[in-house]
Amino acid sequence: MILRMNTAEVKFLEAFSCALHDEHVQWAEPIRNEDWLRLLRLSSENRLLPMIAQAAYLSPAVTSFPRRAEHLMRKAKNETLAQAKQTAEFTLFYRYLAEKGLRPIVTKGIMCRRLYPHPDQRVSVDEDLLVDPNDFMRYHQALMDYGFELFDPNSRLDADHEVAY
Repeated sequence: MILRMNTAEVKFLEAFSCALHDEHVQWAEPIRNEDWLRLLRLSSENRLLPMIAQAAYLSPAVTSFPRRAEHLMRKAKNETLAQAKQTAEFTLFYRYLAEKGLRPIVTKGIMCRRLYPHPDQRVSVDEDLLVDPNDFMRYHQALMDYGFELFDPNSRLDADHEVAY
């Protein structure tokens, strides 16, 4: 079975490829309103809206950008600002853990964003910490003291599985 990508999907991949190389797309032809909207929705669904917006912003095709999509461009800016704030907050939190002699391995999230040219444009919704099972309760107490709450108050508090805060 052969699946064909629609215009928005093709533009999304083009813009994402450019964003990964800190480049801008050079779409010369106007893009239909519905394709712009699909492209931006697809970008938002994949948490790539700030990156795609940045890559497309200087394209000549931006002159065909629909006014009703301007809220998505504002959302891209707001997501970038929010991610920068979350990164700063996480840095303070990690320092707090280090002061307590705890040094978890940070996986996904903030570490993966560092692979992108503009890390705060790559939105992440959580940060995963890999901890020594023998220190699990020390980590738990440190998180609680810092102000975190268990996502599920009925979570098992042992180091054999993931615990969400």
